[in-house]
Amino acid sequence: MLAGSYAAGYAKLNRRGGAGGWSPLDSDHYQWLQVDLGSRKQVTAIATQGRYSSSDWVTQYRLLYSDTGRNWKPYHQDGNIWAFTGNTNTESVVRHDLQHAFVARFLRIVPLDWNVEGQIGMRIELFGCPYWADVINFDGHGVISYRFRYKKMKTLKDVIALKFKTSESEGVIFQGEGQQGDYITLELKKAKLVLQLNLGSNQYDSIFGHTSVMTGSLLDDHHWHSVTIERYGRNINLTLDRHVQHFRTNGDFDHLDLDYEISFGGMPFSGKPSSSSRKNFKGCMESINYNGNNITDLARRKKLDTTSVGEEDSLSESTLQMDSPPGLLVLPTKEKHNSLMLLGDTAGEADGRTFLVTIRTVDIKGADVGLASTAEPNGSVPSEGPSLTNSGPSSVFSGGDQSAGHHLLLTIWVLPLPLFHQRQSLTQVPHSRWSPQLPQQGNLSFSCVETHAVPVFFNATSYLQLPGRANLNEMSVSFQFRTWNPSGLLVYSTFGEGLGMLEVDLNEGKVSAHINVTQTKKSRIDISSGSGLHDGQWHNVRFLAKENFAMLTIDGDEASAVRTNSPLHIKTGNKYYFGGNFLFFSTLSTFHCYITY
Repeated sequence: MLAGSYAAGYAKLNRRGGAGGWSPLDSDHYQWLQVDLGSRKQVTAIATQGRYSSSDWVTQYRLLYSDTGRNWKPYHQDGNIWAFTGNTNTESVVRHDLQHAFVARFLRIVPLDWNVEGQIGMRIELFGCPYWADVINFDGHGVISYRFRYKKMKTLKDVIALKFKTSESEGVIFQGEGQQGDYITLELKKAKLVLQLNLGSNQYDSIFGHTSVMTGSLLDDHHWHSVTIERYGRNINLTLDRHVQHFRTNGDFDHLDLDYEISFGGMPFSGKPSSSSRKNFKGCMESINYNGNNITDLARRKKLDTTSVGEEDSLSESTLQMDSPPGLLVLPTKEKHNSLMLLGDTAGEADGRTFLVTIRTVDIKGADVGLASTAEPNGSVPSEGPSLTNSGPSSVFSGGDQSAGHHLLLTIWVLPLPLFHQRQSLTQVPHSRWSPQLPQQGNLSFSCVETHAVPVFFNATSYLQLPGRANLNEMSVSFQFRTWNPSGLLVYSTFGEGLGMLEVDLNEGKVSAHINVTQTKKSRIDISSGSGLHDGQWHNVRFLAKENFAMLTIDGDEASAVRTNSPLHIKTGNKYYFGGNFLFFSTLSTFHCYITY
């Protein structure tokens, strides 16, 4: 059945052209039919038929989906990988409305059983609707900060929702905090989702209000995961991939008091040394919504015009922290009504346009100095407050006593030129004319960068065979794995010219390399490293062998690498088996590998 009339292009429901549907050459459990929807779509139902006027139909099948066509996820229902009931004849249509709709570009239908008197044969139809969402790619350095309209945000109710996918097991998804000790943080720890929240503590116990809840596992699988946090007072609903966890926070307070901003993608850079070991999020997020504000949409529009401060009759607000000696804040005008703020040692370059800036100090030397007046060209405000000088194309702000070492916290308002011409003061501008600000730190892009590494799942009867370069004098094999099983075969390969074989396995949570050699009196060389490696986390293994030398390294720890200088002669073979081989099968649950020579 290699003829084109049996190809996948004839697999559309009710179609009678060609041979009347898709039918592969071999009817076995290694066949699949793949559909490319062209872009990500929301899939809600699937329908199947057998091949027209034949005895070929599928009685049971499995459904996989993917964004890339490489990293596949099986459709789950009732907590299990779901097997769909197929057809009992060639013409009847069997439709399944999905209990849980999903979003994907690629789908694979994997036949599990078929008519015993015929072969695999299918015609299919997928049902769904268009899907579109703003996507942000975080590189591990980029952070988006949503700054509040007012200095403080006091809320009784919060709703925060987003989707994320990542290959990293650690990373801060979002974080916000207040000077009174309140905070909210969502982060990944060991591929689990951790929500930490504090609505306030009393003065006698600084951690009384702290609440921490953990949910999920293996969330670093580079598949989309949906998170929703609903809070009313101390009552919280935390939803991860449709699984809802309800809890109440510790403490006696109901309101969450945050200052200035909430940051997505990590911890905002403050310019101060920090002992925190928290990593920023590295991966993709979409549909970020904070209390009704579409953060991803705001971020995307900000990227399209990075210097925009809003409409001509609006104000933009930015907040920064500096430690003395203070730096210089440069505010060059870029367009008629836009301004760009830079922090540095020099004024930099500008296009010569003048503008108005009003500076109000919040705290200098512990006292509220108040509203500083605006400088005239080549002038400055009174010496007891912060100074502002206009030097033609730019203005430079230098605040406070440079020798006192006091902490300086400022809020800067930049008024666009139309307001400058109207000579309006800050208090004369209605609050409704403020624009939300989303300063970005680091590199952010608005398309999801896909990983090139693809995890491979192994059961007790599977293995992966890869070709190798034969007759080399050096062998270098690297891979990653994760499992909860304490023992199992990781890699197997025979040497060329009958010189022996290599086995790398997991034995009671420790990785061991066994080299069986035939050309020396010592027929077996064993080296082991690591412990407790069956913890469900990714671990890196690198094995290197050459003339009279072998080395085993775990998780890149060169200091703990195990070496041997036993007599050894290497000639590489032409096949490598991962996760088992044709004689022995692994008991590992998940295995992710790449091989280098």
